Formats: sequence, structure tokens, C-alpha cells
Amino acid sequence: MIQPNYYLIIKCVDCNFRLLVNDRPLYHLDRGANINTQLPINSFYLPAGNQFNCIITPVKGFNTISETSKLIIKFIQDLPYGDSKEISSFETPSYKVDEKNPAKSSDNISGELNMSIPYKPVLSTGLSLNDALTLKNELYGKYYNVLILLKEKKVDEVVSLFSLRIKDIAGLNGQSESEITEGVKKDYQSYVDDSSLELWEFTIDKVFVKIYGNKKIACLEVANGNHPICFLNRKDRIAIYIPLYFFRNSTTQQLEVIR
Repeated sequence: MIQPNYYLIIKCVDCNFRLLVNDRPLYHLDRGANINTQLPINSFYLPAGNQFNCIITPVKGFNTISETSKLIIKFIQDLPYGDSKEISSFETPSYKVDEKNPAKSSDNISGELNMSIPYKPVLSTGLSLNDALTLKNELYGKYYNVLILLKEKKVDEVVSLFSLRIKDIAGLNGQSESEITEGVKKDYQSYVDDSSLELWEFTIDKVFVKIYGNKKIACLEVANGNHPICFLNRKDRIAIYIPLYFFRNSTTQQLEVIR
């Protein structure tokens, strides 16, 4: 079934930012580069209350946002026959400093995203997650299981753990589950077969629980905010992070990969 296609266009000058949609991380810029990028957001859709929040911070080496900083977010919907329409646009104010406008160490813009997709995501049925301390051991076990399966090159078993994620992504984007599954298998097989890549070994004391999605999803992160499962090419200094977000399935009561 063809679904409406939504995305954000981000234009950023002279600042860093962290963008969340429905309280889930979408994009994090921390290198101070100027960017102009397009980010699909169908997989972030919820049946009601869709919104974004963007935290703007100074580039590395500065304590306040530059007077030349600017961030623009445009909310776009694709239309038939290759057309598109801008639904709404948001941008930061001027950061020019004067007597009435002191320099800022951070700023925030947010807004509603009026999306409409017929498919109801499985994620929206998840149970609330509250206790990060209790979750840590359970999440670590889930992550470590994926790590071992990747080490053993059991790609089919890894991808089988993603069945609900694939179901949601397919439903929200009007794609075939089998098509997505084959694509994921191909990617993971290329990682485990690449002799230049090695899996980073992480321990429970090096990870932290993060709860997102209005307490519907949780993940583990390391100190710099990256994901703990990571393929490393040490020679070329390349890192391929494997993002895993879990929810509490209301039917099974188990943590399962949902994004």
C-alpha cells in the first residue's frame, strides 16, 4: 500500500544541533559543519501528537552560539508525479548580540508535524519504560546476544530479531517486508564478511541506558552518545554503528527491537 512520504530539510550554518522527532533521536551534528540535508521521517510517525524538538549549541571551542549561526527546518510532503509541498517551516532567531539580546550558550526550536499515515505502528502499542536501572541488565543481555551472533556471522538469526522493526518500517513507508529484510541481510553480511572490520567489545560498565520516545523505547549508549555495537576499521578510522532501539511488547512483555 502506497503511503504518504514525509521528510525534513535541514539547513545549518555555524552551529551544532541535536534533532529529535517524537522524542527519538533523528540527527546529531557535533562537528560544526554547514549542512543542507534531507531526512525521511515516516518511520518516526505516531497516530497522534507528532512533533520535533531541536537543541542548538555552539561549535566546538566556543561557549556561546555564533552571531552568524542559523538553522532552518522545512517539513515537506511528497505529492504524486514527482511534486512536493512545504507544509511548514521553522527557523532560529537572529543571534546578534546587543544590550537587549545577550549571547546564548544554547537554544531550542520545536514544532508540530501534521502527518497522516493510515498504518498504525506496532511501536505505539508498547508499554511504558521507567526504571533505567532495572532495564540496564536486560538491555545488555539483548545487545550482547546480537554481538555474539554477529561475531559468529549468523546474519539470518540477527535479522530475525528485527521482525517487528521491519514490519513497522514496511507499513509506514509502503514497502515490502521481504524487500527490506533482504536489504538488511545484504548489509549485515557485507559487514561480517569484511576482513578489515572488527566488532568493538563493550562491557556493561561502559554503557548507559537512554529512554526515548516518550518512555516507549530504550537503548544503550556509550559516553559520547554513540551506539555500543560497532564495526571498526582501525586503519582507516572508520566506524559503522549498529543502532538498536527496544520497546516492551505489550503481548509478550519482552523487550524487542522496534527501531
